[in-house]
Amino acid sequence: MKREVFLLALTLFLSACGGGGDSATSGSADTGASGDSSSDTGDSGDTTTTGKPLILDTLIQGACYNRTAFSGATVVAQDSTGAVIEQYQTDSDGHLDVTVPDETSSVSVVMSTESDGNTSLNIKTYLDFPGGDLGNFIVSEYDPGADCGCSSYGFDIQSLLTNDAGATLKLGATAIALVSGQSSTVTVEHCADEGDDFDMQLIAADGTSAKAAVIDISKVNSVTTLTDSSFDATGLAVDIDNSDENVTYEAKAWLSDGWQLRNSGANTPLFIYPDAADNSAVLAYYDWNGSLNNYQYQGEVGYKDNVENDDPTVSSTLPGTDNQALLDTASAFIDALDNGRINNSSYDLSDVDMRMNNMSIFMVGMATNVSVSWDIEGPVSGTIPTLQFPDDIESQLSTVNYKGYEFELTLFGFDESLSWADYLSERIEQTRTPSLIATDSRFAHYRFMGLYGTPQ
Repeated sequence: MKREVFLLALTLFLSACGGGGDSATSGSADTGASGDSSSDTGDSGDTTTTGKPLILDTLIQGACYNRTAFSGATVVAQDSTGAVIEQYQTDSDGHLDVTVPDETSSVSVVMSTESDGNTSLNIKTYLDFPGGDLGNFIVSEYDPGADCGCSSYGFDIQSLLTNDAGATLKLGATAIALVSGQSSTVTVEHCADEGDDFDMQLIAADGTSAKAAVIDISKVNSVTTLTDSSFDATGLAVDIDNSDENVTYEAKAWLSDGWQLRNSGANTPLFIYPDAADNSAVLAYYDWNGSLNNYQYQGEVGYKDNVENDDPTVSSTLPGTDNQALLDTASAFIDALDNGRINNSSYDLSDVDMRMNNMSIFMVGMATNVSVSWDIEGPVSGTIPTLQFPDDIESQLSTVNYKGYEFELTLFGFDESLSWADYLSERIEQTRTPSLIATDSRFAHYRFMGLYGTPQ
């Protein structure tokens, strides 16, 4: 679900590693693209450059989460009608640093990959582009045979089985119920891309107390014996209102460079572990379901709130529950999916929740030997023009059908009103400094609403 993308700070966007960003101009413009020059020559003969700065990086993320440059991605500057003004290519390092014309209203990045004679187009469009750094654009490369350095580790839990029958043991992402019949030795897998920090938790059977520990998995060479004393970080209960069984809560911990799930559930005590995490957070959400324009949808509303390790009190509240505006807008967008894209569709979601700053649409389309994943992002109100692309891309998009495939509409926002330009600037900062997600930024507290549809 989208909440996971948000909590990891939009996994392939917000938690991205830093890319290029040097001040030298890189990438190239296609001189055959339509549009005027972005330079004016004065009487003195000096050239005065006008326009908006555009900086970005395109990357491939492998099966083991390693990232390498994606060169030759097409970057398109579009005007307010969606027409192509200029196009560019990322360089051999996957970097682009150029000045786009002042009339640039939207920027679209197209990353094309080939596999077994099929083309996949991954498209990301930013509406109302104010100029500046757009951070990292990442396409994932699936390789089921990749060797990610995964190893198996054994743990002797005999002492725990006799200590608190019915307790829950979590070894990394593996949950083990300490009940009669459970083997006294368990084996879990841990991969190199997950880092050396290995998270262990022991939650009492009655749910009133918990303990944790973080060990260096690289130093575990044989079966490790776990006892009650192996867990040296006492759990601190989070102050939340868990009286509503429709709301699910999750407690997360920031370990080294990523969030790890600690515990979750409705009407369930949540714990953080001040001595075993750099930072802690609580995610709360609830779902609703229904039908819309021949789609079966799941809706979701939630928030993420960082909590202080010495005072785990949640201050956030769930967004407004007026789902109709979201449904109406999604319906209008689906109806506008004509001739291979959304055509000149206006929207206004500003009244859904005043704390939302961002709107995102995700579409999947298919044609013979072509698949498209297209994400369009912009402010909470505006217009999606009929976005156009260079001829080689248009020839592929013109045959694609989006109706009848996955469709998502989401809203995202901070605790305060923020302009689209300021929101985008701060959000991109997270792609360059992912640790800010866990600590000092507005992304420590946010809200989201989403509608996720699949064809009936």
